[in-house]
Amino acid sequence: MYLFGWDNVPGKDNGKLIEFLEQKYGVDWVRTAKIEKIDNNEIKISTEKNFLSLKLNNEKTKVTLTINNIKTDELIVKIENSKINIYTDIEQEKQDKRQGVKLEIGYPYSLLGALVIAD
Repeated sequence: MYLFGWDNVPGKDNGKLIEFLEQKYGVDWVRTAKIEKIDNNEIKISTEKNFLSLKLNNEKTKVTLTINNIKTDELIVKIENSKINIYTDIEQEKQDKRQGVKLEIGYPYSLLGALVIAD
């Protein structure tokens, strides 16, 4: 799934990137964070207490996402019409959704277990 254009952050694709980070990683602080690009191969998003980095590798094939100094994910890079576009792994998204379904199916059992423990 297309996320954002590398050359459009900071800029017109900030909203797309922020929405993705909030939904996928729960980093709600990105809304008020400063977004800057360093040497055209790193995007930094930071507040006084939090830090996020998106680093484009030298081959321009992937972006490494690091949140608060913990490597979190790798995103896919595609060069299209001489533009660097960033994508998320569609197969991983499908797997995440399937895992979510399993959790929902198992929910009544986990609820029952919690009730037993609470007694």
